[in-house]
Amino acid sequence: MKRLVLLCFVLAGCSGPGGGNGGPPNPPPPPRPSVSITTPAPGAQVSGMTTIAASVQNPPAGAMLQFKLDNPSTNIGLPVPVTNGSTSTGWNSASASDGPHTLSASLTDGSATSSPVSVMVANTGVSSVSITSPPPGAMLSGTANLNATCVNCPAGSSVQFKYDGNNIGGPASVVSGTASQQWNTVGILNGSHFLSAQLVGSTVTSQPVAVTLANPQVTFITPPTGSIVSGNVTLSASCSNCPQNSSIQFQDGPNNIGGPAQVAGGVATRIWDTSQVGNGSHTLTAQLVGSLSGVDIIVVTVSNPITQAPRIDSISRKWFGMVCPFVLCQTRSFTVTGANFVAPPEGSIHFSGMTPFTWSVISATQIRLDYFIAGSNNNPGDSLLGFENSFGISNFGHVVYVSPGNNLRATTTRFYVLDPGARRIAVYDRATQDQIEEIGATGFTLFDVDNLSTTIVASSGTGGMAVLQSGLPSGSGGVGYDAPIEPVMGTAILDGIVCAAKPQNGRVGVINILTHNFNTSTGGDQFQDFDSNYDVGGQPFPVVRWKSGNDQYCGSVDVAGNRLLILNLTAQTWFDVPINGLRSASELAFDEVGFKLATNQGASVVAYLHVADEKLLVFNRQTGNLIRTKDLSHLDWVPTQHSVGEDGTIAVWRFDTTPGVGLGHVAKISSSGTLTDLSGQLQRISFAADGVYVEGGVVYVTNHGVYPNVIPLN
Repeated sequence: MKRLVLLCFVLAGCSGPGGGNGGPPNPPPPPRPSVSITTPAPGAQVSGMTTIAASVQNPPAGAMLQFKLDNPSTNIGLPVPVTNGSTSTGWNSASASDGPHTLSASLTDGSATSSPVSVMVANTGVSSVSITSPPPGAMLSGTANLNATCVNCPAGSSVQFKYDGNNIGGPASVVSGTASQQWNTVGILNGSHFLSAQLVGSTVTSQPVAVTLANPQVTFITPPTGSIVSGNVTLSASCSNCPQNSSIQFQDGPNNIGGPAQVAGGVATRIWDTSQVGNGSHTLTAQLVGSLSGVDIIVVTVSNPITQAPRIDSISRKWFGMVCPFVLCQTRSFTVTGANFVAPPEGSIHFSGMTPFTWSVISATQIRLDYFIAGSNNNPGDSLLGFENSFGISNFGHVVYVSPGNNLRATTTRFYVLDPGARRIAVYDRATQDQIEEIGATGFTLFDVDNLSTTIVASSGTGGMAVLQSGLPSGSGGVGYDAPIEPVMGTAILDGIVCAAKPQNGRVGVINILTHNFNTSTGGDQFQDFDSNYDVGGQPFPVVRWKSGNDQYCGSVDVAGNRLLILNLTAQTWFDVPINGLRSASELAFDEVGFKLATNQGASVVAYLHVADEKLLVFNRQTGNLIRTKDLSHLDWVPTQHSVGEDGTIAVWRFDTTPGVGLGHVAKISSSGTLTDLSGQLQRISFAADGVYVEGGVVYVTNHGVYPNVIPLN
């Protein structure tokens, strides 16, 4: 028999008990035990004799459990046996001090320990407050979380957190024995501080907790505040407690000086070219990028030698001078700020189109000019101003006029450019940019072109309206004059229907020129009366035209009453929309030319530009609802005219400076309100805009005189 069993093992691979081929598998190891406290609940407040209970999963045979207090732990009584997976013991909580404590339980064989459970012991009945976070010696920055326990505190209690005796925010409510508060440490001196928490309405105060603040700190190194600087200046600032790869942005007032400067070795540096800024006081800032705490501010004085006479445009950035080209203007004055002025001798001040004038030297850096504008000046633009300063007689700058209207119009195939000084309208082929026609336009400063017939309507403000046709020689006056006793301040034409603003009698006139047969040999038949009048009251000016479906519309602004006027010419009805927050014509000195209105047949908006308040208001032209108010005051120039594209893109520009000096100003505003300043493109080509047209998001500009051709800007 023994031989047979041995043979089975050797030949057949038989397996005996305990595993191996053919035998039963080894049993899995038993599951590990686990312990958890079930009573009291986390955060419970206890007093007197308290039951502590725990459950034990997979206890070993004869398991014993030891309950413990705090860490390092103190045994609570003797170990107790585990029965049916649970056990409990009694604890006299009076053996522990009032305040927060933790309870835990461990199997005596060391195989399992519970997670600690926090409880609040309250036996004495005396309120106490303790800060639980941050811990003593903590290093803090930015916003820190503060927590405190409040033992035996009455219902509805609150705790006031403090640092060095100063309140941190307002009182924090006590919820389940705990009060919490956030502490913004930015702006508090770095270093050691003491935190405390006081029960509001009592003298109960926690023990102080010492912490250390270590917020990022930026400090100017050079130049020292109060310095007088010139040329290229090295700006440097130290950065302590700053994160790795930090950078500092230097600023002159609100303007960045280059890009962020990388902190290397705790210091950031940047070169500041002071020749690009004006002499005088400058406030410099060093700001840690992405931080509110790391900032330092100093004040320095820039004093560079003056090598040439400055221009008005570069000194008084928003001054736009004479603003009433239509009629005789009252005497006006302005102050020019420059450097080292001397009393101008007779004949050393030169104006064109202005007489008479006087001057007085205010100081070594200011001179006052008083002048009178002749009403015969029909070419709004600018006048060259020259006078004697420490550099001798110099063309110092320009007296700038606000343009009465946009000097550029377009159809699908042609550009029309009004040149009031040359008394003409030049017509250009859009494809070739060649001039194909010149139409006489004597004395006119406003015009519009019909989209269908290419008929031109023009006005001068002091006289009436004229219909201009192709073939009229330069200097001729056009045909179809309105009676001069009703001056027309603006005209707009679409589909042969003209709207004309007559602010003197508070009317908007409408004329259908297709019903009139003009006789060019006799000058045409005069309009003694408009075909129809809308008595809107106030001071309507200017006007725009559009159509929607079968309805023809005209829009205007009552610049005296601050309201938008929308007229349905087909239904012969109109309504107005109040414009709030802007000054009216009665409050301003520059009359109608400081108020502009523009639209486009393909657009759904009408845009109102208020020159003096530097605001652009965009309205839904069917409902009159205000869509957007665009503040333009952050530009370093004042827009005095605007144009609307069919997609809602709006161009604003300043009509200024002598052509060819490179000081034109144009900006584009997208239909969503994003503004892009395009002035740099004009300055690179020495171009000053006096007419702008927007199409397909592209801004086209023209410049009468030196640069009559139309060019696009990206």
